[in-house]
Amino acid sequence: MASNASQGALAPLARIAQLEERNVHLNKEIADLQTVLLREMSRQGVAIPLTPIECDEPSGTLQDLKLRHELTHGGDIVDDIEAIRYAEARGLEAVSEFKDNFAKAYNISFDAAVEAVRSSPIELLTTFNALASVRVYPRWQEDDARTYRAAIEHMATHIIEAAMLVEEKYRAGLFGRDGILGKQYDCMQQLYLQRILGIRE
Repeated sequence: MASNASQGALAPLARIAQLEERNVHLNKEIADLQTVLLREMSRQGVAIPLTPIECDEPSGTLQDLKLRHELTHGGDIVDDIEAIRYAEARGLEAVSEFKDNFAKAYNISFDAAVEAVRSSPIELLTTFNALASVRVYPRWQEDDARTYRAAIEHMATHIIEAAMLVEEKYRAGLFGRDGILGKQYDCMQQLYLQRILGIRE
């Protein structure tokens, strides 16, 4: 989880190491599978093209997807908890810094978050993720996102603080049609999605 917002979404060194380790395993599995497939194709007499088949990128849509990806893929509280646990298991020195950055992004301490994600409703997890996204991800720091960012951050912070005051077993009841946080959650989600879906309109 880099403390420098310009580096984008929360990305601790632990996450990088973890993903690199997974990639090594995946690459080996893919290479093994490719070898098996090529042998089987050869055995069946299937001709393999010598040059790769090229496909044109669809025009006008790729940029939209990239921009929306930058807006939506900032916070992921469950994934970041897993990354910090991985860092702890590996004995990385920066674990305390990761936890500090985590608390700033999600508005909850790491230890409290570990407990919260075990039983919190999806609405609360989504709120944590939205808050971290608007706080950390560079695309949300741009001037044209200022109004959305401020409103989403204000509502998300209120939802999190209110939900964390309630016992775990009652948190799900805070959301939905009759929940006291339901309308505010829906409003926050609408603004969040409106910003994402409206960026290229």
